[in-house]
Amino acid sequence: MKNKSKSILGISLVITCIFIATSVLTACNNQTQKGTDSQLAQGTDSPQPTITDASATDSKAPVSKDSGSSAKTTISEGEAKRIALEHAGVKEADTKRFRIELDYDDGRYVYEIEFDANSLEYDYDINAETGEIIEFSKERD
Repeated sequence: MKNKSKSILGISLVITCIFIATSVLTACNNQTQKGTDSQLAQGTDSPQPTITDASATDSKAPVSKDSGSSAKTTISEGEAKRIALEHAGVKEADTKRFRIELDYDDGRYVYEIEFDANSLEYDYDINAETGEIIEFSKERD
């Protein structure tokens, strides 16, 4: 009878250990999955655009994204802004509704810039690595 009690106690102990181990593994897996879901919801597996106000674009530091790799940019938002304004022949003080966004398009990072000035709407795409104006347009408001 003592052997039977020891066997039942041993089996109960093994089952309890298995239950605890399964619970711990499930909890760890859920935490890992939460992190993955959170990253996917935030889109960290793909580059995220940066939208800034015109007053916040004076930085000279290159932009980098935290998506596992750096965005390949060598010019700052401020530099892209300067390129667009110089090309348009417009002073920053004369602009309205200035918007700049870093986007990943056609295999490269591009600053998309839009602003209004002198009754015209300007739209620029500037290569964030080279500063080259890829595309631009202007039209009447």
